[in-house]
Amino acid sequence: MKQYITNEGGSFSIGGMCIPNSEANRHYRKMQDEVSKSDAEILPYIKPELTLEEVALASKMKGVLFEGILCSATAEDMWGLSAIKGWILEGNSIPFKFSNGNTLLLTPSNLNPFEDIWVPFRASFFL
Repeated sequence: MKQYITNEGGSFSIGGMCIPNSEANRHYRKMQDEVSKSDAEILPYIKPELTLEEVALASKMKGVLFEGILCSATAEDMWGLSAIKGWILEGNSIPFKFSNGNTLLLTPSNLNPFEDIWVPFRASFFL
C-alpha cells in the first residue's frame, strides 16, 4: 500500500497523520519523485487532519526522552525550569513536574545533560 505525503497550505500529512514541517520537506521531496502522474493529480485534494500548530502542541506535550522520562517542552515547562535552575546550580535537587504529568528529579549532576537534550528539542519548534 502506498502512502503519500501531501502539502496543502503549509500542512503536511502522510497516510492521514500530520507530520512536523521540518521533517516533511525532506520526505515530501523524496515521495514526490516516486509518485506517478495520475497519483500526483489527486494529491491537492487530500486534506490534512491536523494543523501544524496542533501537531507542534502534541509534540511538545509528548516531550523528549531523558533518563527514561518523557519531558514535555511547553512554555510553562520552560518558565518553570528557568525559575529553578539557580536553585539546582546551588547544589539542590528537585522533582520537576512537566506539563504532560511526568516528573523528573533534577540534580546538579544531571542538569547539564538534561539541558543538552531538552533545549534543542524546545528550540526545534521555533526553527
